[in-house]
Amino acid sequence: MTTLTFDITTTPKAKQSARFFAKDNKVFSFQNKEVVQQGQTIQAQIKEQLPEGFKILTEYCSVSITAKFQPTKQLLNKKASSILLDAEQEIIKTTKPDVDNLIKQVLDVMQGVVFVNDSIVHKLSIRKVYTTASSGYIVSITGE
Repeated sequence: MTTLTFDITTTPKAKQSARFFAKDNKVFSFQNKEVVQQGQTIQAQIKEQLPEGFKILTEYCSVSITAKFQPTKQLLNKKASSILLDAEQEIIKTTKPDVDNLIKQVLDVMQGVVFVNDSIVHKLSIRKVYTTASSGYIVSITGE
């Protein structure tokens, strides 16, 4: 059994569905430039952290993602929250972005790098938290 953990430093952003438009009887798709650049950043950090000699996963695997966000000013103004954050604790984030859109961004960039296709992911968990640690993702993958 193989377990990989990646610490990705970036501001988590949602990956919305691609936009489509027609021109001259052809259909084109468009993805926001910022989303594309973040995907490239995430993928580069994952590649840097892969162990030497890593072989891409082809069998089923499970993925656990923690999306880490910097606390908002409003959150920091709440006395109890700032006490927790001062102690480097995490506070559950229940606002946007939606978890399904966060998952898409991470799984899509791992495809062809960590695993053959994200269809081999049989178990997936994600959580969103505020933390005073750096923004980003912690991604753990366990595979056969």
